[in-house]
Amino acid sequence: MFLVDTYDTLEGVRRAAAVARRLRERGHRAIGIRLDSGDLAYLSIAARAILDEAGLSDVKIVASNELDEHLIASLKEQGARIDVWGVGTRLVTGGDQAALGGVYKLGAVREAGGPWRTRVKVSEQAVKTSNPGVQQVRRFSGPDGFAADVIYERGGD
Repeated sequence: MFLVDTYDTLEGVRRAAAVARRLRERGHRAIGIRLDSGDLAYLSIAARAILDEAGLSDVKIVASNELDEHLIASLKEQGARIDVWGVGTRLVTGGDQAALGGVYKLGAVREAGGPWRTRVKVSEQAVKTSNPGVQQVRRFSGPDGFAADVIYERGGD
């Protein structure tokens, strides 16, 4: 299963298709691709076309990202080509119950003993673009207990 929407979704599908074809030549089988952000209807239709053109009509398209019955119905009405629906948070919590959506993003890398080099994850969605740098998390408390968590750049060592 290939998660293909980290940077450029359709390029990710093309690369996954190329790898899937190489796997097939070696006697293995890719089972699917996963879309987790963006316009899932449009992306699934375009992904299905790419996969079919590559001779990979058996490769499934999985969608996730805060799916619920209303969004799934809407995607089906839009003609989405999704084979498997990854429902998670909305299945476990009700709409009025808080759920923390958190994802680790790489902000800096270094080779052993070397300097930190910042990295930024870019996305078609500005909210998913990461802040580069060496990050730290700090929890603040007040007289009544928990107040807030803050992620900040602490700088390199």
